[in-house]
Amino acid sequence: KKPAIIVTYPEALFEKVVTRQQLDKNTLKVALNDKISIDFINEVLFEYEFKRVDFITEPGEFSVRGGIVDVFSFSNDHPYRIEFFGNEVDSIRSFDVETQLSVETHKKITIIPNVENKIFQENRESFLDYIAEKTVLFIQNTEGLFSQLDKQFARAEEAFEKLSKEIKHAEPEQLFLNQASFIKRALDFSIVELASKPVFKTTKTFDFHIQPQPSFNKQFDLLLNNLSDNHFNGYKNYLFCSNETQAKRFHDIFETLDEANSENIRKQYNTIVLPLYQGFIDEENQITAYTDHQIFERYHKFNIKNGYSKKQNITLKELTALSVGDYVTHIDHGIGKFGGLQKIQVEGKTQEAIKLVYADNDIVYVSIHSLHKISKYNGKDGTPPKIYKLGSNAWKILKQKTKARVKHIAFNLIQLYAKRRLEK
Repeated sequence: KKPAIIVTYPEALFEKVVTRQQLDKNTLKVALNDKISIDFINEVLFEYEFKRVDFITEPGEFSVRGGIVDVFSFSNDHPYRIEFFGNEVDSIRSFDVETQLSVETHKKITIIPNVENKIFQENRESFLDYIAEKTVLFIQNTEGLFSQLDKQFARAEEAFEKLSKEIKHAEPEQLFLNQASFIKRALDFSIVELASKPVFKTTKTFDFHIQPQPSFNKQFDLLLNNLSDNHFNGYKNYLFCSNETQAKRFHDIFETLDEANSENIRKQYNTIVLPLYQGFIDEENQITAYTDHQIFERYHKFNIKNGYSKKQNITLKELTALSVGDYVTHIDHGIGKFGGLQKIQVEGKTQEAIKLVYADNDIVYVSIHSLHKISKYNGKDGTPPKIYKLGSNAWKILKQKTKARVKHIAFNLIQLYAKRRLEK
């Protein structure tokens, strides 16, 4: 079994998790060639509060069709398809819900229910109780971690005091972790603090003479001078680029700045096509590693998984190209008209929002940060769409019908798949 690396944050550590004993007790493990009946899997999944449906679309659902069981575990991005030959597991694979195409084959899987269900509410433990004691903890900004744990715990205590005393509720100590509890449990592990001033007792200290990448503010003459100075002082300069085009872009920029000396400049740095999170200067090894996205001030954004796909959602460029009165579709409210960009007050702060106008002149303001919920309307040319009324079930019903249609298509695909398998 390969060693695991777990990256977490204070708010996640703050909340206690289901005990390992409870999770193991409520985890179904299935492997190739296992002797197991479909009826048994059916009963176990009902015990785990999975919902039996015709075709699965989301975690917590399963379906049974002849010798095929589809199940969507809460621990996997894709559902599993388990095929039986009698009472023996013949094949296991994950598949895409929309296309029904296989994603990956598996030798064994674990099916985990929703840990928020009542069956898991009895006992909770710190995540530090969950992991092996030979685990090494790497902590960045220990003081910040402690402060956040206590801040969250104080909020939990405040919320607990407001709860009704007539009903018995779990104490905050049973559900959450504070600074004292974390320190007490963390002392059982080897700890590496990534800080200049450690909080825990130190036995060994490693000094890394590394500086962050300087900020050039897109001033390439400053960058060029910096590379020249580094080269003169015996440093090796490396520019990490996301692609070959970016590497060529640096060559062209430097040649434009000093065309007569371009050959000598080219000897002062090397380009490497490899994404790097952040640039740095290693004083000990005399290496500078600069990233193109920091130099050009381009930063990676988190991709939202839910909502419309990247092809469907509207971009800022498309948004600015919209005219007042154009039709747009909101994933929750349906088709409306674009009413322009407006500045509104939210909790005393000015925010830019998108104005959407619906039937009876009802208005919805959508934050500029929620563009993933909006798409430009695509319909029949020359045919104006129906404008939906806020609060009505019309849009919800249409989405349900569309979902049913998708399920019907999926059913046809599965039948075709089963027919081809029989022909083999």
